[in-house]
Amino acid sequence: MKKVNVILVLVVTLIGLSNHSIAQNQNKSQHDPERILKFLDRDNDNKISKREASSAIRLANNFDNLDTNNDEFLSLEELKGPSTSNRYTYLESDGIYMYYETKETDLYRKLLPNEFDMPDRLLVFTFICDFYKMDAQILPYKEASIFLLGKYKGEEIWHCVYMPVTSEESMRMGKYRLGLPKTMGDIDFMRNDPEYSAKLRDENNYQVTLSTNTNNYALNKEEKT
Repeated sequence: MKKVNVILVLVVTLIGLSNHSIAQNQNKSQHDPERILKFLDRDNDNKISKREASSAIRLANNFDNLDTNNDEFLSLEELKGPSTSNRYTYLESDGIYMYYETKETDLYRKLLPNEFDMPDRLLVFTFICDFYKMDAQILPYKEASIFLLGKYKGEEIWHCVYMPVTSEESMRMGKYRLGLPKTMGDIDFMRNDPEYSAKLRDENNYQVTLSTNTNNYALNKEEKT
């Protein structure tokens, strides 16, 4: 069991990821469930078996997540994935966010896909967030993540290597619609102003802990000014 403990003394408020873009699947417009069904359904029974899906790597890897009724077949409705008629609307949330630089060059290279070049600085972006107020259609959930900075064709990108969530719906939406490596996990987010802390334990028993003290942030801010 691996355990990562990070003590955060500086709160960083992030609307996005600065001027960087998050590396994620950009081929959503190319997804056509009816075309996929027609192409892979070799026995013309209007569904795709695991054997038929084996020729499509991405579909095969996500087969169990898409098979919502656990009948070991994918129907057209399951291929379409979760309904997106009601998009996620984030009304209020709390989170602990941080950047840090690592010296673990070999591990960094191992986690970064071969398609990406190593960055000039080995930067890691991580957060644990509590989306406690969503729109009426979506249940609140918590999420954690680890991103690595990389380079693709000379441009800096952020690549997600780890993203456990507490919502099965969010996990499926993230995997199916965005290509993110979402898994299930248990996340506790504790608020005891001025201290905030969060603990994660995922389905593989890995653990991450983040904590912050807003008084330290205020002192650091005053010293800089």
